[in-house]
Formats: sequence, structure tokens, C-alpha cells
Amino acid sequence: MRIITGKAKGRQIKIPGDADFRPTSDKTRETLFNVISDRVAGSIFVDCFSGSGAVGLEAISRGAEKVISIEKNHLNCRLITENCRTLGFENKLELIEDDYIPALMRLERNGISPDILFFDPPYYADIYGHLLDFLAQARSINRGLIIIEHFKKTVIQYEPHFDLYKVSKSGDTHLTFLIKKISP
Repeated sequence: MRIITGKAKGRQIKIPGDADFRPTSDKTRETLFNVISDRVAGSIFVDCFSGSGAVGLEAISRGAEKVISIEKNHLNCRLITENCRTLGFENKLELIEDDYIPALMRLERNGISPDILFFDPPYYADIYGHLLDFLAQARSINRGLIIIEHFKKTVIQYEPHFDLYKVSKSGDTHLTFLIKKISP
């Protein structure tokens, strides 16, 4: 797998050898960053269910000020750390080794207001409703763009708390872009 563009363009990164691991493809990452290109530079970018860290590392390569990678698998965390070191991005990436809700709660407690939140849970995990319920209550994401990578047949129930910004389709993969509605 490679970094598509930016400071680390063309540089290779390692991915887990686990047969169940489904990395975000180069094509899907390219689609993702084409949609958000004007928002990445200088942003705080959260990459949840990070896997190899490819999406977060791509964000750094494209100018994100800080990436927070959330990954609960210890071996994947070691790989993210190695990939980050290989690219020389250690000062731009914070790694949280934890499940997504406790990690997001920590960000909330610390007053971190991400500009972009990317979620790529395992396709078989039925967490979307729980995730969006949590994000609807989180005060720190009132200005953040939420992106969910999911299987094409998965329906993301985003109303009443979110507005649909865009849906991008690439084969069996869909990217749903949401913006949280601000209460008066």
C-alpha cells in the first residue's frame, strides 16, 4: 500500500497480514481526499478503526496539522507506529490504543474539537447507530465533518441529528459524509 499524494507521495506503508483485515483501498482513499481536499490542510483529523493508519498518514501527507489514530488491536498499533516512523510523521500523529467509544470520550473530556472524523469499522460490525448516537451527543464535534466508510448495502440512519453532505460510491464501498446539525 502506498501514500497517494502530498509530502510522502508514493512511499510504501505496511499493512497487517491478517486475513480479516480490509484496508481502505487506494481508490477509496483518493475519492475520500478528493471530496475533502479543501478541509485537510491545518486540520485535526481523527482516524477511527485505523488498521494500518493509511488514512491518517495520507491526511498528514496532505497537510493535516494533527492526526489522532484510534485502534484497539495492539499489533495494528505497533504497525501504525512503525509506518509513522518510516514516514517521519511522529510529531503529527497521536495514537490511542482503545475501543472507539472510550477513545472518543477521552477526546471529548480533553476538549479536542476535530475538524474531520473518519470511521472505517469492520463491515460486519453493527455499530453505526450506536456511533451516531454518541456523536450526536458529543459537544466537541459541532463543527466536524463525519465520514463513514461502509458496505454498499448498509443503510446509515443519520437523521435527525446530521445532514447528509455527500455519498461517494466505489464498488462495494460507500463513503457517507455527514455534518452535525447545530441546535439553536
